[in-house]
Amino acid sequence: MENNLIEYLKNNFSSDTEFTIDTPLLEENILDSFGIIDLICYIENSFSIVIPDDEFDINNFKDINSIIQLIQKLQ
Repeated sequence: MENNLIEYLKNNFSSDTEFTIDTPLLEENILDSFGIIDLICYIENSFSIVIPDDEFDINNFKDINSIIQLIQKLQ
């Protein structure tokens, strides 16, 4: 899951960033509001989940670790 998300972020948002699970995606301007929407679509399709509106919280997308926790919670 971690590698899948890292590859997606590298390929679609920032190919020169060295991602770790703690890379701050919002603070480093890797993701913006449109990027989060793209990422949500990717997550829902790739992991066969639906992210409910009440989970559209910035804290769920601040880094890869937070995203993994969200996916695991919803699976």
